[in-house]
Amino acid sequence: MKHTKNMYFADTPEARELYLVAINSSVLYFRMLQAIEKNLEKKMQKGTFDAEKAIDAFYYVSEEAARKYLKDFGYKFTVTEKWSAAVMMRDSFIAEH
Repeated sequence: MKHTKNMYFADTPEARELYLVAINSSVLYFRMLQAIEKNLEKKMQKGTFDAEKAIDAFYYVSEEAARKYLKDFGYKFTVTEKWSAAVMMRDSFIAEH
């Protein structure tokens, strides 16, 4: 994934809202998050886990959650907010494991 200058962590209410939408959506969990977490668990066990690449994986979930939010509520998240939500998902994953 190509990183842009707007991909940095900013703990904003919007980013936290997107994070909550992403982790609490059963559709996203069963369609995307479950597979990503399973894959990252395997990488942790093998010792090849890369925290930066994990953010890239969770970023796809953030983008999908942002599309869902736009459709449901009409608010469009910025790249920074999506990236920040992905960082929060990564941090939450690491804290659980």
